[in-house]
Amino acid sequence: MFGLYLAVELAANWFRRRRLRNEEWLPLVDEEGKVTGQAPRSVVHGNNEMLHPVVHLHVLNGRNEVFLQKRSLTKAAQPGKWDSAVGGHVAVNETVEAALRRETREELGVDLPGAVPVGRFIVRNDRESEMVFLFVARHEGPFTLDPSEASEGRFWTAAELEPAIRQGLMTPTVPTELSILTRTNRR
Repeated sequence: MFGLYLAVELAANWFRRRRLRNEEWLPLVDEEGKVTGQAPRSVVHGNNEMLHPVVHLHVLNGRNEVFLQKRSLTKAAQPGKWDSAVGGHVAVNETVEAALRRETREELGVDLPGAVPVGRFIVRNDRESEMVFLFVARHEGPFTLDPSEASEGRFWTAAELEPAIRQGLMTPTVPTELSILTRTNRR
């Protein structure tokens, strides 16, 4: 009987390790942004003690309107909420700048070499902890959105943003990010 139990446990561990090996791995960072380790995405997203870096980009047009994307309803976090134009994880051994270029191409279908860093902050919730590296760029569009990431996107005026935030249409990070853009005179 013990032999059968041991065989089942060994097989379960083998399958678990194999699944994790094929999964996306994310760097873990301390509150200064220094890499301290790495872990599979599924583990990181279930443990708010594991701080990991992400990039967010806001795109402004010539009228200082902000382009936001509406998160796909299939997203695990904040489905159907309006969010920054670009948002994504930094991969293991990837620089923040390289992650920003990759995510911008994936989510907007364009290259934005003039993106400027404007801030860094930490977001914690019951599911995860992110160190957000915030950037801003100028572009008039059009953009080619990835339907697995966003169901739609559009430019918002300052007058439209405030009521939408009050109505809960935005992700929790959008007000913080817009405040940083305003404080740094990027908006």
